[in-house]
Amino acid sequence: MLLDLHRDLMHALEPFERTRGTSSAFVDGNARPEDVRWVSSFRDSSSFNRYQPHITLGHATGLPPVTPLDFTADNVALCRLGRFCSCRDVLMSWRLAVL
Repeated sequence: MLLDLHRDLMHALEPFERTRGTSSAFVDGNARPEDVRWVSSFRDSSSFNRYQPHITLGHATGLPPVTPLDFTADNVALCRLGRFCSCRDVLMSWRLAVL
């Protein structure tokens, strides 16, 4: 279901895509070159079959032990990104129907 939502959003948002972005698109213009590159190349390098849904818990040099957790997500948000491509400014959010 999440992968279907991802695919549908990628198709719907394609006309708005910009592949030559700069750090000015990020909150406070505060983005690393890697952040700008990741966003600019998302469609080719991280979407569709390459999309790996995840929740980022923080930024570290190594992977900590994490116990898997089942949960139901019932919101989706449109965010403006900050450093490390974190959601820094929620522009809009929608409640999803949970089946």
